[in-house]
Amino acid sequence: PAQILSGGAMHINADTLTNDKSSIMAGGTLSGNIGTLDNTEVPGERVITDSGSVTSYWRDHHTGTDSTGHSTADYKPPAIIQEITLTPTIYKEKAASTGSGTQVSALTGGSVDQVPAGANPVNATNNGGAVVSPVTQVVQAGGTVVSSGGVNTGIPNNSLYTVNPDPHSHYLVETDPRFADYRQWLSSDYMLQVLSLDPSAVQKRLGDGFYEQQLIREQVAQLTGRRFLDGYVSDEEQYRALMNNGATFAQEYQLTVGVALSADQMAQLTSDIIWLVEKDVLLPDGQTVRALVPQLYVRGVQNGELSASGALIAGDNVRLALSGDLTNSGTIAGSNVVSLTAGNIRNVGGRINGNDIGLQARTDLDNIGGRIEAVNSLALSAGRDLNVVSTTGTQTNLQGSRTNINRVGGLYVTGDDGLLAVNAGRDLNLLAAQIGNSGPGGETILAAGRDLNLGIVTEGASNYLVWDKKNKRSDSTRSDVGTMIQAQGDIRLQAGNDINAKAAGVESSQGALLATAGRDVTLTAGETYRFVDEAHQHKGKSGMLSSKTYITRDILAETTAQAATLSGDTATVLAGRDITVQGSNVVATHDVNLAAQGNVTVGTARETSQEEHLRQVKTSGLFSGGGFGFTIGSKSEKTTLDGQTVTQAGSTIGSVSGQVSITSGLDTHITGSDIIGTQGINVLARNITIDAAQETARNKTTYEFKQSGLSVSLGGGIIDTAQNLMNYSQRAGEVSDSRLQALYGYKAAKEIKDLGQALKKGDLKKDVSLNVSIGSSKFKSETVTAETFARGSTLTSDEDINLTATGSGAQTFDGKAADGDVNIIASTVTGQNVSITAAKDVNLQSAENTYQSNTKSGGSSFGVGWSFGANPGLLIQGGKSSGKAGGTGTTHTPTLVTARDTLTITSGNDTNIIGAQARGDTVNLNVGRNLNIASLQDTETYNEHNSSGGFSIGFGHGMSSTGSFSQGKMNSDYRSIIYQAGIYAGSGGFDIEV
Repeated sequence: PAQILSGGAMHINADTLTNDKSSIMAGGTLSGNIGTLDNTEVPGERVITDSGSVTSYWRDHHTGTDSTGHSTADYKPPAIIQEITLTPTIYKEKAASTGSGTQVSALTGGSVDQVPAGANPVNATNNGGAVVSPVTQVVQAGGTVVSSGGVNTGIPNNSLYTVNPDPHSHYLVETDPRFADYRQWLSSDYMLQVLSLDPSAVQKRLGDGFYEQQLIREQVAQLTGRRFLDGYVSDEEQYRALMNNGATFAQEYQLTVGVALSADQMAQLTSDIIWLVEKDVLLPDGQTVRALVPQLYVRGVQNGELSASGALIAGDNVRLALSGDLTNSGTIAGSNVVSLTAGNIRNVGGRINGNDIGLQARTDLDNIGGRIEAVNSLALSAGRDLNVVSTTGTQTNLQGSRTNINRVGGLYVTGDDGLLAVNAGRDLNLLAAQIGNSGPGGETILAAGRDLNLGIVTEGASNYLVWDKKNKRSDSTRSDVGTMIQAQGDIRLQAGNDINAKAAGVESSQGALLATAGRDVTLTAGETYRFVDEAHQHKGKSGMLSSKTYITRDILAETTAQAATLSGDTATVLAGRDITVQGSNVVATHDVNLAAQGNVTVGTARETSQEEHLRQVKTSGLFSGGGFGFTIGSKSEKTTLDGQTVTQAGSTIGSVSGQVSITSGLDTHITGSDIIGTQGINVLARNITIDAAQETARNKTTYEFKQSGLSVSLGGGIIDTAQNLMNYSQRAGEVSDSRLQALYGYKAAKEIKDLGQALKKGDLKKDVSLNVSIGSSKFKSETVTAETFARGSTLTSDEDINLTATGSGAQTFDGKAADGDVNIIASTVTGQNVSITAAKDVNLQSAENTYQSNTKSGGSSFGVGWSFGANPGLLIQGGKSSGKAGGTGTTHTPTLVTARDTLTITSGNDTNIIGAQARGDTVNLNVGRNLNIASLQDTETYNEHNSSGGFSIGFGHGMSSTGSFSQGKMNSDYRSIIYQAGIYAGSGGFDIEV
């Protein structure tokens, strides 16, 4: 790569300036009048792959024992690909290439003590003869990063330098004295003398003083992206100070010349130093020798902050004025000021660093996956749109897909009193961006002439696993990633039209948060989605001559809300039209104020869950028929469950130690949400509605049984007696109650006694029979339930709560207010003193919760049997049954208004307390027209209808037939008042005026 270096100022005049993977660095001010500028980096990718296997296990249940089965499939999901920046590969004669600048490490977390440089462009791989060493970074206890490396041990191939093969020479590389101005350049001899070492007795150095200073110049640029380290303006002054620091550190920690600092020693550094390290050097003739090379150790460089290994434009100050566009994918850095003006500015994956940064685009300014970081101030402005966007990438293969954030678009200020100001003439769009201002005395201002949008990008993953065609699993996740704005000082969001925030986090830990919009402020929740569909079927033996097939399937799909949150020491939201908070939060340590000239709506975000489950067992072959018998045939049992729920994630408007004030020029509507103001709550609007959001649940359960086949059993006489004996003995072992065990034991003993007596008489021998039958039976039941619930709102304060509905001022024909209602439905209001004032009506009401259940079932059977033995004959029988049951219920969620001290209700027209309770130690009511109090009944109804019928025809000693039919009905109704509506006063009593 090319280099343009200046120890002082540099000025560039050009129609087009292209810095392609090269460096332009000035020790002073870098200025220019330029048409267009392209600062182009080397793009690359970090590919993270997983490869392995996934195993499914199951249990087979046999008679008397279980066994475990399993199946294994390959697991090779799509790779995760992250965009990174690579170091240009450098090819030199008689030297290996420097590589791409990346290192591959295991997929594990790194140590906090020593951090590899990873994909940092300065981190070149040392592949056998590479001339640039990798960069090592160590994090000190206080978080400061110490960096070292990037040492060039290649032999220069130009006429400026010569290689001295003399083994007695002090240097391998010597500078042409004509170019070096015939002077003695400061070299590492100086540090050796400070260490009281004889330079002539020490191992050969790589180069003379001039060459060593060039190596240090390169390392400074490599590690910091700057011409000089902070505080220096000349190479020799810088080199002398660094060697003094190195000698001091070496004496304190007893370093050995030629041995690089360990990670522990690097962690002890308190200043930048140079130390002589022994390196392998490849000579032009192919010979490898060892030489001492000055190596820089520098503190305070952030991991991945700057690099001179790619495209770099740097200076003490960088002031560039462009008539055209500026595109940056590399690094633009100023030790002090960076000032860039252009038609369009596009920072695409690039970095812009400085103490004070000012970027001005006459049209658009785009920071796409790039990082712009200042210490004292960061000011961005665009004549039209300004976009800060995090980028995503998607990869797919046969086993699924991956979508992940590649590069984060970020703006950062780190100084104690830093200013971060972003201004767009039209729209300011922040998509999954990160905005950070860490100064406690700092200020963050985001302003748009039209709309300020805090948007999202979506990350997700899907997997598709197949063991075989009957055993498979698919799953997927999707999550919205919102913009994060974090500051210690004040934050101000300002839009000429609308402020829209979805799944965003805006937080000031110590300062005030202010959001103002000419029209609407809208806070909405993002969404996380999860889906699983897993199916299995396997076959196992149930006995010697039978098998069972197990079939399962489970499906789950659910969505959850990701709230947007505005948080500060105080929080104020002002809108020229409407404020909408949906499943989101506005919270503060002290006062919270929401004020809109239109409507204020505080509501919920919808969350859903849907489940489907199937369990089926099929048995075929020879299996037990119960007692002394068996069945040859098939049997199936199947259970299914389908469920859907809809819940509501409410919003929170709250103050930890202050008041909450909500003011609207039109209506305020609070649904299923919480308003918490420890020092008071004040709501002022034309009309106020505080109500509940509706949640629902629906479930469907089915059970099916089918059996058919040929059954053979023994019965009568001794067989029946033996079966009874076995049953009583088994039950005695199953129950835990000692009295039941004794009773079952008694019955078993009695059966043994009776059996012995019958055998003596010979009565049982005549009564043994063999029964053979063929037939089928089936049964099915289905239950469906549906429920609705009211998720009420809450207003809670340790101090006073004031709800005031002023109305519009319009009147009815009788001079009463036409509007101005306070409606509180299925919600709770609790405070020290509670005042509810309405120009028209005060309505305290309950909300209904409903329940509905329906069950239907039916079954049938038919069979033909033969009996051989004591009572031979043919029996034909069949039957059918059906049933229905259903119930409905209604309950009420009441409104509860409670004042620990005084409750005051004032209405210009009516006050209606319907299924609600108003409580206070003292209760004052002033009702302009009617006071209505009514309690509501909870109800429940249940209806059941069952019918069954059957027949049997027997042929043996003659013919017999029987038939039967039965049915039953049940109806019930229930009504009761659970919450008695009313006005309840304590020791302060009532004062009611109607």
